[in-house]
Amino acid sequence: MSVKGYGEAECSECGMYHCEAFYCKECLDAKVEEAKAQQWQLDQEHITTLEGQIESLQADIARLEKQYEDSEKILNREAAFEEQRLHEEVKYWKDKNYRLGG
Repeated sequence: MSVKGYGEAECSECGMYHCEAFYCKECLDAKVEEAKAQQWQLDQEHITTLEGQIESLQADIARLEKQYEDSEKILNREAAFEEQRLHEEVKYWKDKNYRLGG
């Protein structure tokens, strides 16, 4: 930034002289618009990243729900098998006790 006269400075961007600022209004407005566009682009990238993370988490949830359902089915089968085994064992001991005169 160079100084032309009292209270005037050269715009760092376009070289025009104006009052004591690094940028003239037009260049400053352009910088603001450029910054807004860059921020918008960063926001879009962040949104895309978050959407990907959400999809990944939803897939994880679905997988875990499936595992839970499968585990529940296995446990129910095992419980039914154990219940059947216990009924047969009780029947065996009742029959044995009956035969022994108990």
